[in-house]
Amino acid sequence: MSARSGDFVIDNAVIHCTTAPSEALLRKCEANIKAGQHPIILTIAKMIGAAEGLAENAGIEGRVEVMDALQFLAANLYEMSLFKGADRKITVIRLIEKYNEIVPAHEADVSLRITFD
Repeated sequence: MSARSGDFVIDNAVIHCTTAPSEALLRKCEANIKAGQHPIILTIAKMIGAAEGLAENAGIEGRVEVMDALQFLAANLYEMSLFKGADRKITVIRLIEKYNEIVPAHEADVSLRITFD
C-alpha cells in the first residue's frame, strides 16, 4: 500500500484506479472517509461486485462509489465534447496528448504512453 491517498485527488474526491480491488485499497478508502474525502473506485466491470463486497466487509458500503472505469471515461468524454460527434475525436486526442505529457513525469515505464494515428 503506497502513502498516496489515491491515484487522483480533485477537491475532496479521491479516485482510485485498479483492475483488482483489495482490502488494502478499501483501508485507503476508509482513511479517505475519515479525512473528510469522498473515495471513488474505478475498476473493470467484472470487479465491481468484488469492490462492493469489500466495501461492505469494511463497513463503508454506501460511502465509497464503485464505477466501471470504461463507462466513467466514456461519460466524461461525451460531457467534455458537449455530446457533439465532431468534437469527440478532438477531445480524445487532447486527453491522450495530456496523458502522454504526464506519463514520463510519474511513471518509470514510458511505454505506457499511447500512440495513435
